[in-house]
Order: sequence, then C-alpha cells, then structure tokens
Amino acid sequence: MAVSKKKNPVPSESIFVSQGSKRHHDRTLHGRDVRVGMESFAGRRQDTIPTPLPKKADVYLRIERKNAELRATYLRTNELYTAEDIWEQAAKKPTNPSEPSAKWKREGRVFGVLDGEKYLFPAFQFADGQPLPIIKKILKVLPEDMSPWQTAFWFEAENGWLGGEIPQEYLENESELIYAAEQLAKPVIG
Repeated sequence: MAVSKKKNPVPSESIFVSQGSKRHHDRTLHGRDVRVGMESFAGRRQDTIPTPLPKKADVYLRIERKNAELRATYLRTNELYTAEDIWEQAAKKPTNPSEPSAKWKREGRVFGVLDGEKYLFPAFQFADGQPLPIIKKILKVLPEDMSPWQTAFWFEAENGWLGGEIPQEYLENESELIYAAEQLAKPVIG
C-alpha cells in the first residue's frame, strides 16, 4: 500500500491510502482524529473568511462623506474671511468688495476654500488687512495639483518636516516652512 501526502490549504495534512483502484481517506493523522480537526477548521474558516471588498462606488462614497465631514469641521473651527471681510480690512477700499480677494487669489498670494458658491479665506494668511508674503512663497512650491481644500488641510495638520508643528502656526520660520512644502512635490520612496 502506497501512502501519499496531498497538499491542502488546511493546517493539518490529509493522508490518502491507495488500495488498488480505490482511495480511502485515513481519518487519523499522528494519532488524532482528522475529522474533528477538519470540522473545527471549517468552523474557524467561516469566521475568518474576509467579507467581500466594497465596490468602487461605495469606496468613493465613503471618501466623499469623510471629506464632507472634514470640510464641515474645518469651516466650524477656523477663522475664515469672506470677500466682504477682506474688503472691510483693506487699507484702500476698492469699489468692488470682491476685488482684493479675487485679485490676490489670482496672483497666488492667498487661497480660498469653497463653501457652497462662496470663497472663504483662512484668516492666518492675513496681517493688517494684507496677505502675508510667506503665503505666496509657500503656494508657489506646493504641488500644482493640490486642491484648495488639500492646501487648507496641509496648513492645519501637524507636519513631520517641521517636527510636528502646524504650518499655519509656524509662519515666522520661512525657510523651514518652504522646505516642508517642497517635500510634497517629491516622490515617496519606500
């Protein structure tokens, strides 16, 4: 009688004993009843079978929900200026209330995030009614494909390149801040 081992994706081995043209399953392996092991394995296997991956549309829906939550939190917890607020603070009052903010945004001196159809401008970008020069330098080195919301979150999040500091609270350290912004454009290695 020849004994052969058949590889199975189970923790124990199954031994098949050939007797002529018939194959019989030997129910013991190393003195243990294999059936018990197989039954308990089958029970564990059902518990550990991963649930199917969500559909791509479901993943995108979850991402959009999470982004909406993050944006709502940002709008609630940060000081933001409207175009009218900026107009009121500007030293020279232009005739059009959106003129300074639109011009500064176009020139890359500030960024704004959309809330519905209205742009809101994070207040940390301004001093004495004018954009801080460092903001333009940082916006110039951040990746061009960053959305305004990604930019807002970058300024608000702890940054490893700054030793865990938050960029919008670290504006006086120009060279370090620009270096941290430049790191986003570099490919990730690892």
